[in-house]
Amino acid sequence: MKKLIVGILMVMVMVVGMVGVVGATDVGGIIDVDTTWDLAGSPYILVEPVEIAPGIILMIEPGVEVRSIESGGDYKLRNYISIYDNAQLNILGQPHNKIHFNYVNIYVYDGSVSGGPRLYIEFTNFHQCSINGCILNLTDCVFTKDIDDLHLTSIVLKSFNDGSDWEIDEDSYVERNIFNQPEQVAFSTHYYAGNFYITNNVFYKTWVHGDVFPNVIIRHNSFLEITMMNTIFVENNWWGTIDTNIIDEMIIDRNDSLQYGYYTDYIPFLIESHPNTPYFDPNIYYDLIVNTTDGGVVDPTGGNYLEGTIVTVTAISDSGWNFQEWTGDYIGTENPIDIIMDSNKTIQAVFVYHTAPIVPPNSNSGGGGCFISVTY
Repeated sequence: MKKLIVGILMVMVMVVGMVGVVGATDVGGIIDVDTTWDLAGSPYILVEPVEIAPGIILMIEPGVEVRSIESGGDYKLRNYISIYDNAQLNILGQPHNKIHFNYVNIYVYDGSVSGGPRLYIEFTNFHQCSINGCILNLTDCVFTKDIDDLHLTSIVLKSFNDGSDWEIDEDSYVERNIFNQPEQVAFSTHYYAGNFYITNNVFYKTWVHGDVFPNVIIRHNSFLEITMMNTIFVENNWWGTIDTNIIDEMIIDRNDSLQYGYYTDYIPFLIESHPNTPYFDPNIYYDLIVNTTDGGVVDPTGGNYLEGTIVTVTAISDSGWNFQEWTGDYIGTENPIDIIMDSNKTIQAVFVYHTAPIVPPNSNSGGGGCFISVTY
């Protein structure tokens, strides 16, 4: 029997408007050679869908931002990155240098030729994005809800044998991620060999739909203010309380109605958050990145801010330079400016050479004067 061990993650959220970014790299079309998106070309703007051809690797380096140019209200209208056959997408940030995805969809299609596509994601922040496909590794990431609550996140995690003509003999891991206020999170699997690990994640204010197969290992997670349905094996997790009456109220199973086929087994449970589960603050934080052209500096240069924080950013020109304008997620000539942190934002201060007129002293000879403009 063919074997398939993958995870499928789907995140659906609303899209908001965008503005152009000076110095960005426009991307789109088919990638048919191994490619790296490095920090020097960031942010990368999807002006049309990006397709990774079979056998090709797209590597996205730490610190890079990827965003879509689309601004439609339907998440399906956004541009996307798609992976086919044995192509590979590596989105590998670092603990203190994360990758940022904004308003981008990712689709991973089941392979049918010479091998399965592979998607590896580490230390990446997703804001209003969707991911749908075969995930082998999803670790240390943060998913934030739609800030306007117009269309909340929906997440589906799967690991199964779907009858494809290719085989993956790897376990699948979803570990140490934070799912902050999604609409629902669903775990699902069918017949396969191996394990699908859902461990040390935080699920906050969400519906959790589970599975009935013991090959899906759901342990050491923090289930905080959630509602769980149709899940059997959830021992050794933290529920935010040790009161079994409160835990029972979070669970919908055959004890509540005979229409549900299973009883949820959550005992033994943890009496506190597992030490390997990430610290969770229910507040939402966004990253501000402030870049400059030559000729000056900015204060501050960026940071991570609580949702709703107003950050005052000042452009300071070097001697012989003038501040000209802001570009990116703020357009204007004011200085300083106030940035409201309601999403991840990147702005840039543009400086230009100072120009000044040079007028020679008045002459009593009656000759005509001259006017010279010099740029230095």
